Amino acid sequence: QHLTVWIFDSKKWKIKDDGLKSLDDNIPVLITLETWGGNQLLSRFNHPLQEVADGKYDEVFKAICTQWIGPRKNVYLRFDPDMEVPVTFYPWQYYGPGYIDAFRRFSEVCKKYAPQAKIVWGPAGYPGVMEFYPGDDVVDAATITLKSDTEMSLDVYPKNYPVKYELQRRLHRLRFMNKPIYVLGSK
Repeated sequence: QHLTVWIFDSKKWKIKDDGLKSLDDNIPVLITLETWGGNQLLSRFNHPLQEVADGKYDEVFKAICTQWIGPRKNVYLRFDPDMEVPVTFYPWQYYGPGYIDAFRRFSEVCKKYAPQAKIVWGPAGYPGVMEFYPGDDVVDAATITLKSDTEMSLDVYPKNYPVKYELQRRLHRLRFMNKPIYVLGSK
């Protein structure tokens, strides 16, 4: 199962629907947390990464870990994906070092309140991806995304590579990372 949670409010997170309770505890769940940093209309122009690094999202992450995830095992928490793709599809793209600081803060808070959860770094696998790697000490696993929406919006590289070649290219870019890598498809 893969769930995506959009976080617009750095002050609180209201739990309206607990979709995790409907899933058997033995089913692994990947939860992608996206920090949008404001209301939906302005979110593409905000820079939520600095707010995450400054601790303004700590209470939200704590609530997600304690109230929503709780003691559940088999949870993978993925933070602001496709950060390395040079587009402005998400508000956290094009921020380089700011991403690393924010990821490290996210990991620190989540490990404190949900130590059983695995922290996932979620690049698309685009060239230059390792410039955004936050470090072995805060990453438990990684994902790569084949034909991600962010990368498909670019006209830099051909888009019709066979899946085998596409997978080889993306895995090759992460070859120096000694962590499990999960392959995700796109829509």
